[in-house]
Amino acid sequence: MTTHNNNTLIAGCGYIGQRVAKLLSGPVTGIIKSAATEAYLKQGNITPLRADLDNLNSTLSGFNQVFYFAPPPTTGDKDNRIKAFLQHLKPSIEKFVLISTTGVYGDAAGDWIEETTPPHPIADRAKRRYDAEQHLVQWCELHKIQYVILRVPGIYGPNKVPLERLEAGKPIVCQAESGYTNRIHADDLAKLCLHVMMHTTEHSLYNACDGNPSTMWDYFTQLADTFGLARPSELTLAEAEKQLSPGMMSYMRESRRIKNDRVLSLGFQFNYPTLSKGLLHCFVNHSSPD
Repeated sequence: MTTHNNNTLIAGCGYIGQRVAKLLSGPVTGIIKSAATEAYLKQGNITPLRADLDNLNSTLSGFNQVFYFAPPPTTGDKDNRIKAFLQHLKPSIEKFVLISTTGVYGDAAGDWIEETTPPHPIADRAKRRYDAEQHLVQWCELHKIQYVILRVPGIYGPNKVPLERLEAGKPIVCQAESGYTNRIHADDLAKLCLHVMMHTTEHSLYNACDGNPSTMWDYFTQLADTFGLARPSELTLAEAEKQLSPGMMSYMRESRRIKNDRVLSLGFQFNYPTLSKGLLHCFVNHSSPD
């Protein structure tokens, strides 16, 4: 078991990283870029380290465990950011936890996916994440370091739900043609990150989702109902191809249902195992600063 009293480094100490940091009792250093985030971390007793992960110029040492939550670059199909990070990280740590994406599985036409399903990333953003996974596996195996990769779907939580889209009246794909999506509440993800860091795990790869997939149509209609907003208008998939952004359509074209049996086998319990319960928490905490 890896204890949570170790000296911890969180690369990309943002929405999820700050939640994880609050669960840790030992010294925590968070890598960030902005002065505003630096001031916020100091208020939470997190040691900020302002750095550009693409241009690191010093060795990162003195840490026992590392969480890597930084996003990959915004273009291309490779993640040279994590590659550079690993080259500057002294390989004396005990364990490394990486957030990846369930997007690496590609389109499954609504079928169920588990960790043994071969990756088949389609979108460039998913290819970048899969590239990051491969860099980490190679580095950790070379230096004999424990690692866990969490493949994460859509993250939602307080102040991280697309209310602006609903308020702007933007349409969605109709119920009959809306593909399956998967999700996890931010607080559950933070708790799971800590859980796999603290405990011995049988596997090095886990699907980090609540195990209750539904469609994008269901997500937006539940969100509208929870927050008392008008339900969005609907388009056919063919109409959506002409009207919605390429980024949104890249999600709409893929459909998969993700199993979370491995996570449940760890004895992990979700605070928000269903979308309705998680959205209610978002509504109650909508005005809270984050």
